[in-house]
Amino acid sequence: MIGCAAAPDDVAKDSELSRTAQLKPRSETVGHIHEANQASLRDCFEAGQGEGASEELTRVEVEVQLPSSGTPSKVRVVNRDVVSPEVGTCLEEMIGGLQYGKSDHGATYYQTFIFDAKSDAVAFEEPISAYQRWGLTREEVRDVFIAHEDEIDQCYELATEKPTGRVVLNISIRVAGPPERVGIKSSTLESPQAESCLVESVMTMEFPAPRGKGITIREVPLHFNPQEGWRKPKPKRVKHSH
Repeated sequence: MIGCAAAPDDVAKDSELSRTAQLKPRSETVGHIHEANQASLRDCFEAGQGEGASEELTRVEVEVQLPSSGTPSKVRVVNRDVVSPEVGTCLEEMIGGLQYGKSDHGATYYQTFIFDAKSDAVAFEEPISAYQRWGLTREEVRDVFIAHEDEIDQCYELATEKPTGRVVLNISIRVAGPPERVGIKSSTLESPQAESCLVESVMTMEFPAPRGKGITIREVPLHFNPQEGWRKPKPKRVKHSH
C-alpha cells in the first residue's frame, strides 16, 4: 500500500519542502508536497467509497492556482464527475490548506491522482504547468523561432548599421499553423523596416496547436547584435541528480 499515517515526521518533511520551494522547479515542489500528504489524500478518497465501491482505478485531475506566496488561491477538481461531491470537496479543501513555499511569481499547476479502491493506494502523475495543459510552453514557441533563424537574421539585416537592440513581440496562437496575431510590444532597434519584416515573417510560421483548445499569448523577446545577428536563446540547463 502506498502511503502511511500522518506523523510529525511527515509534517517536518512538508515544512522543509516549503522552505526550499524557491530553490527548485515549482512543478517538482508541487509533486513533493502532494506525495508528502498522500495519507490525507487517501483519506479523502476512502471517505467517499461507501458500500460496494468499484475496484477500478479513479483518476482525478486537480488544478492548483499558486500565487507567489505559495498559499493556493484556488483549488479545483477538474473532472468532478468521476468522484462523489464529498470526495471532490474534501480534496479541494485539503489541498487548499497546503503550503508550497514562496516563489518569484505565481503559476497554475495540474496533477492527476490515481486512487486504487482495491488496495487503498494513491499514485501520482507528474505535475504540469498551465501552458503544458492548455497551451504551448515557452520552449515550444522558442523552437519554432529557432527553426526560422535565417528569416529572423534577414530581417535584422534591414536595420541600418546593425544596431544592438531588442524587439519584444506579442504573439497570439489559437490553432495549429500561423499565429492569429503578431504585434510589436517594444523595440530598441529603431528600424521600422526590420520590425515590419519580423512581424510579417512570424505571421508565416507554423506553430503547434495549443493543448486543450486553449489560446496561447506570449511575449517573445528577440535580442540582436552586430556580431551574432539574432542571439538565439539557449536551451534550459537540465539538472541531473547524482
